[in-house]
Amino acid sequence: MYNISLLLHIYQPPTQFPEITREIVEQSYWPLVGALKEAPKAKIVLNICASLTEQLDKLGCQDLLREFKLLADAGRVEMTGSAKYHPLLSKLSPQEISHQIALNRETNERLIDESFRPAGFFPPEMAYSSHVARAVEQAGHSWIIVEDFAFPESQTRRRDVVYRVAGTNLDVVFRDKDLSLGLAFGNLKTPKEFMMAIKDQKDGEYYILAMDGETFGHHHKGGIEVLRGILSLSEVNWLTISELIKEYDGDREEVEVLSSTWGAMEIGSRLERIFPRWDNPDNPVHVLQWQLFYLALSVMSRCEPSQEGHLAARAVFDKAMHSDHFFWAGGDPCWHPQMVERGANLLRESIEINPASFPEERQKAAELKKRIVSLGKELYGEGIILE
Repeated sequence: MYNISLLLHIYQPPTQFPEITREIVEQSYWPLVGALKEAPKAKIVLNICASLTEQLDKLGCQDLLREFKLLADAGRVEMTGSAKYHPLLSKLSPQEISHQIALNRETNERLIDESFRPAGFFPPEMAYSSHVARAVEQAGHSWIIVEDFAFPESQTRRRDVVYRVAGTNLDVVFRDKDLSLGLAFGNLKTPKEFMMAIKDQKDGEYYILAMDGETFGHHHKGGIEVLRGILSLSEVNWLTISELIKEYDGDREEVEVLSSTWGAMEIGSRLERIFPRWDNPDNPVHVLQWQLFYLALSVMSRCEPSQEGHLAARAVFDKAMHSDHFFWAGGDPCWHPQMVERGANLLRESIEINPASFPEERQKAAELKKRIVSLGKELYGEGIILE
């Protein structure tokens, strides 16, 4: 038997168009529920960011949330903690990380009830750093998942032990990137091809797969059939990550986990570029976006809770942290002018309505927002560019 854990990350940004979310519900989320029901021995780990949970509730999809609850109660789905609005956590202060984790927990506990019992943690875009690990541990989580690039070069990663983040009590599991991408991007088109890809797994070893849940049915129309097929494989022992950790329980090997994301790139030296799709120094639109982001962060950090208007500014800034408007400004090859403009508008608005902002900051925010949109269109055009 092959011991495998599969984590699916489902999320939509707070600036998503409702009609797109509804489309993804029908193309991916409901078929995922159906695939699990058709494979009664299969289990998955599900990260549902509360930004999406909230949207599903507003769109009247309580029946879908109910199905996720039932699957969790039956032990078929293990839910994880995360950050509500999907920011790149390693770009934030410990206080902002803790705030986003708390928002995620509060919303999911309200809308998913007691079925939301997260032991583990999925950092959005798998953006990891040592201060992220400390915040995750302080929030009460027992494990975190990161990219395999994050494993230190000085050690050889084994697939028959569980690792621990050095200096913490936080277990860490590493995504098997090549196998995950093979499944996510359609290179493994059948259960037979999937079995060929894992045939070299030795007795007592495990694999951990992780990818966007929207991969199946939305990004790749035939992907849901592949998922149905692999979840039904009799040769695979599907485990949740918490079950896998328990299965391989024993002395922990400590590792110094490297700062990383699941989009990290090897360019010459290892992990030379950690945020290629979100903070590319060669992309002038990204440069402007991060100027606006850090201006908003600076203004928010000096706004006292006692000030009138604090809660409204905080609510807008929390949403403005999401990673998607940076992703869609990547131009390599993705470009979505409306999503980029919506994200920039949130950052600008969080400064505009913040009682701690100065007139010159509000003016600068408006100028940066305008420049982000105009430069992006100048470089990449007026239309949407998908992968």
